[in-house]
Amino acid sequence: MENGPPPPSRQREGGRPSLKRGEGDFRSVGQAGTSGRPLEVGEGTYLMDTQMFGESDFGGVYFIEDKRRTLIETGTSRVYGNVLEALDQLRVDHATVENVVVTHIHLDHAGGAGFLMDRFPKARLYVHERGLPHLASPQRLLESASRALGASFQDYGTLKPIPEERMVALKGGEVLDLGGRELEFVSTPGHARHHLAVLDRSSRAIFTGDAAGIYFPRDRRLIPTTPFPEFDLPDAVRAMETMARLNPRVLLYTHFGPRKDALRALRDQQVEYERWDRRARETRRAMGLEEAAAAVYDEWYADVEAFPRPFVERTIATNLRGFYRFYERTGADAA
Repeated sequence: MENGPPPPSRQREGGRPSLKRGEGDFRSVGQAGTSGRPLEVGEGTYLMDTQMFGESDFGGVYFIEDKRRTLIETGTSRVYGNVLEALDQLRVDHATVENVVVTHIHLDHAGGAGFLMDRFPKARLYVHERGLPHLASPQRLLESASRALGASFQDYGTLKPIPEERMVALKGGEVLDLGGRELEFVSTPGHARHHLAVLDRSSRAIFTGDAAGIYFPRDRRLIPTTPFPEFDLPDAVRAMETMARLNPRVLLYTHFGPRKDALRALRDQQVEYERWDRRARETRRAMGLEEAAAAVYDEWYADVEAFPRPFVERTIATNLRGFYRFYERTGADAA
């Protein structure tokens, strides 16, 4: 990569670096939400609400202010303009952003990447090696997403190709030096085979992507995210165990925001995945997908106030479909 920053180093053995920046307490979103404004959730770490699907406090992108300015996630192509606007509110010159990290290549996490990279001329994009070819040539990924998402595909937008020479392929275990802090890439398959979580080694914050599921901060509710077609239940549980072993102080969810009782949240989410597994096995042959989603909503999520019922039911249906596909692929629910 000519004239670009060096690739991240592999994880070094030994003690953690003694860094000051980012070690302060993290700020929760709270009942009021972000109100659409960038929120400093930890020292030098900002949560930007992309207003994904027209909803507040559901789709997030994180900006890290350091010697090498860094973006974690990009949102969909439909909301990348909101990311640029949030950077403007923070008075960040787009040309000074040097790193863009995506936890995986699903459209709600990487859909805006190609469009943002056009605005960040110095930046390199960091992505799992399995995902990199699909961001360079996205047609197959778009076709797969269209099949998986059905009628809702249009809400996710599209992908713009990114030149391979502007991307860095990761496996997990690499460390990216931002100048004042270091980010460690952690392999967390389950939601997708190419999923990476990102540990800020100084603050012990984990940018979870979708590896820890979804968090509704205004309702303080957890919900799995188990998409068709790659979701794998045992891997997803192991990913949460992997993150727990890192002893995080806070989880920074893409969907959505910080949760400071990190270890409890990971334990509770594992219980949720197990509960969903039992329910999906019951509903798979007993009722249609929409009927099952409505039943799960009525029993488990009727008290959610932050999002309207149709929005939550669509999330439930997507999750159930992911479980059903997992059973078909593995025979895990065979009698």
